Amino acid sequence: MSIPNRFTASALALAIGAGALTMAPSAHALRGFVTLWQLEYPASLSDDNVVGTNNENIGCALCHNDTNLQLNPYGQDWLNAWTGTTTDELVAALRAIEDLDSDSDPTGSSNIVEINASTQPGWAEGSNPAGVIGLLDPAAPVPDIAVSPLSVDFGAVTVGTTGTGSVNIANVGTDDLTVNSLSVDGSSEFSLPGAPLTPFTVAPSTSVDVDLAYSPVDEGQDNASLDIASDSPGEELVAVALAGTGVAVQPEVCVPSVDPASLDFGSVDVGESPTLDTSFSNSGGASCTVAAAVVSPSGEFQLLTSASFTVAPGGSVPVEVSYTPFDAGDDSGQLSFTLAGTSIDVPLSGSGVETPTPVLDLDIKSLKASKNVSVTKGQGIVKIELSVENNGEVEGSASATITGLQNAVTVYEETQNVTDAVGNGSSKFTFPSYTPETDGEIVWTAVIDDSDPDDDVATAITTVRP
Repeated sequence: MSIPNRFTASALALAIGAGALTMAPSAHALRGFVTLWQLEYPASLSDDNVVGTNNENIGCALCHNDTNLQLNPYGQDWLNAWTGTTTDELVAALRAIEDLDSDSDPTGSSNIVEINASTQPGWAEGSNPAGVIGLLDPAAPVPDIAVSPLSVDFGAVTVGTTGTGSVNIANVGTDDLTVNSLSVDGSSEFSLPGAPLTPFTVAPSTSVDVDLAYSPVDEGQDNASLDIASDSPGEELVAVALAGTGVAVQPEVCVPSVDPASLDFGSVDVGESPTLDTSFSNSGGASCTVAAAVVSPSGEFQLLTSASFTVAPGGSVPVEVSYTPFDAGDDSGQLSFTLAGTSIDVPLSGSGVETPTPVLDLDIKSLKASKNVSVTKGQGIVKIELSVENNGEVEGSASATITGLQNAVTVYEETQNVTDAVGNGSSKFTFPSYTPETDGEIVWTAVIDDSDPDDDVATAITTVRP
């Protein structure tokens, strides 16, 4: 390859060695680099007289950014790949970075893909690069293919039958996507039944489902790929891996299975009755007859569906079990299916829990009785007052009894209902007053009978003078 006399190989080497790639180059040096690039890629747009959207020189922008002429990622990759001093080695460095994605654009397109599209890898930079459209027209629409899933495993398929699947081809871009061809590469046991004729178009934000089929003709593993060719930049060919295993024809016998293989009800409030299902399936070629389905021990676990049934080949029957815990604690049991010559057991488990019952807790805040009285006429009345507060969780009433003991003799006993709202503070209750007939201390005792287990007792003393 030759370069015009205006920029010789030695001058090019001298320019690079002096840092011409990393600093603002002279127009003479710039044209030499652009010329070398143009000679290598003559069909790709790179005219250094064209001005880009940010008023930058596009020829310069092949390797430099448009703000301070520092190397862009593509220019830096070129410089890093150049290990010598000759023009041929510079060209070799260009070729060495063709498969890189220097600008890390959203489409993942390699440098050579963008070069061939005349949307250079140096024309899309920054934290949100414009992709292969580059600086020519950042707003131009572009198709973008998205295929899901990228692998389909049909699993075990009986020889002579067909397993099915599908692949979704979506267009997440902003322009129409053209799917040019759909083909299966590999085992002929994979096919595309009813596939759309190609080429076909997928509009932006829409998708097309492609049906797949696997029809094994013999036993063993089979592999292939669905190749999808389109005009999505950087993703012109997407391959979906296909796999399947042919298995021998099952003899005409019952092949039972249960899924799930155990039933765990978890924590259940005492008295509640949740239900769970398991499915009894038959993958064989003959019917399965369940002579008996039994839950043991009976009681907290109960079978809610038929205790005997028949399942056709390829069919399934749901079986429902309930759990009603009688008390708190762990429970276990077993659901057993009895068939000709075999049985299947399904473990059952659950745990009964008791939700605490809200309680009424009326506590005595104070018991007040006259402290000093006289048996003298007109001065011997004892006034009695009881204050209660509700420290429980519900509102309600309870009986409060006040007794008076004087000289070892019960001289007073009164009972009445007391109540207080939750969070109310306290409520006062006046009991009938008492007129003593003799002197001596009276010991007053108040007791509240509520549902809370704590002792609600208080005392007070009245001194009775002659």
